Amino acid sequence: MNGSTEQPFFGLITKCLYSLGCVLARSYNLKQKIALLISSLVPLLYLCLALPDWIDYLVNVDTESDAYSDDVMYMIAFICATVRGVILRLNVLKLGNLLHIMENIDVPRAKPKLNVNAEIAKSRKILNRIVALTFSLPTVAVILATIRWFFEKEHSNHLPFGMHPQWALNITYIGSLIYQVVSFTTVGTENITVDCLLVCMLILLLTHYRNIPQYFYNLTRNSIEDFSDVEHLDANSVHYKDVPWEYFLRNLKEAIEYHVKITEVAKEIEDIFHNVLLVSFTMNSLVTCFSIFRITNTPLFGAAFWNMFLYLSGTFDLFFLQCCLLQKIINESWNISHACFEAYHPGLDIRIHKALVIVMNQCQNSPVRVTIGKFVAISHATIIAVISCHLSITFPTFRAVSNIGSYVLKISYKIYPEQERDNK
Repeated sequence: MNGSTEQPFFGLITKCLYSLGCVLARSYNLKQKIALLISSLVPLLYLCLALPDWIDYLVNVDTESDAYSDDVMYMIAFICATVRGVILRLNVLKLGNLLHIMENIDVPRAKPKLNVNAEIAKSRKILNRIVALTFSLPTVAVILATIRWFFEKEHSNHLPFGMHPQWALNITYIGSLIYQVVSFTTVGTENITVDCLLVCMLILLLTHYRNIPQYFYNLTRNSIEDFSDVEHLDANSVHYKDVPWEYFLRNLKEAIEYHVKITEVAKEIEDIFHNVLLVSFTMNSLVTCFSIFRITNTPLFGAAFWNMFLYLSGTFDLFFLQCCLLQKIINESWNISHACFEAYHPGLDIRIHKALVIVMNQCQNSPVRVTIGKFVAISHATIIAVISCHLSITFPTFRAVSNIGSYVLKISYKIYPEQERDNK
């Protein structure tokens, strides 16, 4: 694909993941295996230590307090990021091979190859800046949250990111603080970097899908040019009916092999990331419903409101970007079918016609897609479904909880009339 480019397309982002202990390579030495093991055990150990206290805290603490709401979001976010990290590490070898394949896809014909490499180089420069900025955001967010906690802490067993086991705080408060901050920084940085990696892979895939249709649009012209070069004729004076069908077959075979190769890459992305996306979607849906429920009980444009708004924005920005990219890939896949239709000319060999019809049917009936846990394909429709689903679940739940609260309050007034007089 980019043998002429100077730097690997995924060079920077793989270095970022390597610095976090997530090594993406085609084979691993002992040092890399140890790094993968340690980077997996650190968040899992923290999760195992904190989970019993988290559950006890969720059951016994006032659910209307701001501290409770923040703790719930921190817990869900950490669990989601940890599970995603484990799933990714189970597929690191497959992912390393896939990145190598994507960086070395051979684009047929010299001129299209130069155009594709130029577009890839341009995309790489932009994405490297975005990755460098995004990689530092979790660290900045953790530092700011820690500073805020330092000046506003209310409970002795509360650390910047929620509850921490009391026995660990009794042993070493500073050590527990450092362990929590390092764990959240590492897991958060890896989590957002994995999303950026998926975005980079989709952009590279989209670049190739945009290039595929031109091989079908230019099937006749390329065949005439190849025939003219061999026979030393003027291409402008050659009619396509005078060109032997073998030249059409050769160019069509190149286009189909290129298309099949890119489709296989898309299927590999689906196999690696569908469980990661399922975990993200499930956990983020819970947090979103909880956040919308809390926003309805907070003053408009207050500190808590903007805190929830920024959390919701950060949760779904990259997911919605992935939906938009995948929708563009689906559209480009459909454009291949239209290009095959435009490649048809009366008088071409029937075998060429049959091959074009097969490609058309494949693009129309089985367009490329990446799913959430093999359940639903990601596209623009997914964005609408996510928003409508969250709103349809959150607000009826909010009304139901409010009605239950009012009903319980009326019963308590009947049992204890003096309480109603005191409230009045």
